[in-house]
Amino acid sequence: MKKILLGAAALMAICAPGAASAATGQVDASYNSANSDFTTSDIRTWSIGGEVAFGGPVGVQLDGRYANIDSSGSGNAEDIGAHVYSRNETSLFGAYGGYQHVDGSGTNTDAWVLAAEGAWYMDRSTLSGNISYGRLNKFHTDSTGIDARWRFFPSDNFSLAAGAGYARGQLLGVDVSGWRGNLGLEYQFEGSPFSISAGYRYERFDVSGGGSGNISSWGIGAHWSFGSGSLFARDRSGAGLDHIDSPFERLGGGFSS
Repeated sequence: MKKILLGAAALMAICAPGAASAATGQVDASYNSANSDFTTSDIRTWSIGGEVAFGGPVGVQLDGRYANIDSSGSGNAEDIGAHVYSRNETSLFGAYGGYQHVDGSGTNTDAWVLAAEGAWYMDRSTLSGNISYGRLNKFHTDSTGIDARWRFFPSDNFSLAAGAGYARGQLLGVDVSGWRGNLGLEYQFEGSPFSISAGYRYERFDVSGGGSGNISSWGIGAHWSFGSGSLFARDRSGAGLDHIDSPFERLGGGFSS
């Protein structure tokens, strides 16, 4: 809780008069429900988080999130991350580093992820992608993944998205590979900083030596944006870079919509 209060204080300082003109971002709350072959019950997650971006020749976007996870017991996860990138009117290239701490079921672990990312800006759509490597400490679990997403804007305040990805690595020391697909949408109310979102994703994992598992999840979210105006403007010049999953999130259906 102390970390959340400190993060909220920092965000309020960024939003204060005189600072808002130099930063854009959003704060969100979301609910996610995942059905997984790896657990005996659904994984239900409530989360709060946000992103703040600072522009310039070299841009920086800072991400943070707290999640409460309920699946045959409760747990918590906190993660922070930073994107450093160069962006112009047609493209973006950058790097990402993230850290996550997870508590639950009488134990805890840490995870981290590193990635190279990019985006190609077209007239009313954006094609983005990343290549990542992540590791979950204590449990001999890591993953190398590639993900891509296409986001289309029928209007400045409405977006539709579709994505796909592939990853391989080790789960508890056993070789695992898998692919995933996802769909999403977001709508921002006209003349308002508030928006709502919804998403669905499906993942399939194959285990070396035989066996497989599936995860399907859906989520909804509410967002409050500052500094960027519309969803389209946030995508092109604001805090619009996607969160990059840790190995724990890949196996848990994600924490946000």
